[in-house]
Amino acid sequence: MIDEEKKNETIQEGEIKEEVVEDIDSDFADDHPYVPEPPKEEPKQEASEGEEKKDPMDIEADVVIEDEEEIPEEAQQNSEYDDPALSKIEEARALWIKDFKLHSRIRTILSIVVILAMLGGGLLPIILIKNQGMVPVYIGLGVAIAGAVALLIYNTINRRRDQRKIAEYFDQFYGGVNEYVYPYLGVTNYEGGVVDKVSPEEFKAGGAFGQVASIGSRDNVTFEYQGMDCAIADAAAQKDNGKALETIFVGKFLRTSNKVKVCEEGILIYFKGNDRALVPNTLEGRHALEKSKTCIIYGRPEDRNALTQKQKKAIRQIRTDSLLVDVTIVIKNEKTYWYLGYEDDIMVLPSQKPFDPSFVKRYRNQLQTILEAAKLLNE
Repeated sequence: MIDEEKKNETIQEGEIKEEVVEDIDSDFADDHPYVPEPPKEEPKQEASEGEEKKDPMDIEADVVIEDEEEIPEEAQQNSEYDDPALSKIEEARALWIKDFKLHSRIRTILSIVVILAMLGGGLLPIILIKNQGMVPVYIGLGVAIAGAVALLIYNTINRRRDQRKIAEYFDQFYGGVNEYVYPYLGVTNYEGGVVDKVSPEEFKAGGAFGQVASIGSRDNVTFEYQGMDCAIADAAAQKDNGKALETIFVGKFLRTSNKVKVCEEGILIYFKGNDRALVPNTLEGRHALEKSKTCIIYGRPEDRNALTQKQKKAIRQIRTDSLLVDVTIVIKNEKTYWYLGYEDDIMVLPSQKPFDPSFVKRYRNQLQTILEAAKLLNE
């Protein structure tokens, strides 16, 4: 989803600053896709004085295992528009940004003309009409008020138009991504769209993130994958740290059915990626059953054998990278919650720069690996 602190920003092209339209989905973290430059890397959080900075992977576990050889990330790059669904996304982006810039310029020019007319209409009666007391002032004031009202009405109409256009672009972007991803995966009974959301209760049900104060989501879709019930959405969650809302998750929130029998709190598996990873804030106090260089399995001792070796091997096929920054899996009775932390490359809609399809291609491959692992949990 979704740089999440970009409120009241403007697009800047040369010396022209163009007003950004209002949010169409203000509860989501990346509602402003109009970003003139790449997202800035968030500053790393420093440990407080006297507190040692902890790496979630640097803990003791009952069992330590070796991972299989990792796949080089370079082999996953492919920025060609080799599918009609990908081409349509770039065409939609180009048309939208062209239309947005054109109408922003028109709006700017008309605003200047109206303001000049207001000034002229307000001052000229005072200058030209003599010996009429307050009459010139009233005339000038009336012209100025009429101009201000006209400008307000015009901007309101155009703001609604901009909102409608960005909503259309959202539909085209997600429509293209979903058209590229889901038919390839062979899903059935696909339903949902951009305006569909995840309930806060369902997001919290996994228990990976605590103290959740705000949740935003969009494009919540449901489908079946080889007989397994699934749902996935773009989501973002924040907690109140006492001074402001702090982002604790941004990415894809996947839910799948399973047939695993575990204790009430379930099994939590965490894959750490790069320094941008948002580590679940409920790891403290959990018992580490097993760990490798890439992931840790948490759970009660009585759940030590809840997962088969085949299921664990499939889960370990998941790899984080510069796009998929971390993965948290919570396995509970009948349902598995997958918190897939993704970078802005796929969570923020492209605007000024052309759409790069390599991120969607990597996402599709990653989702297929994850769904294959989920399918084994459902057997």
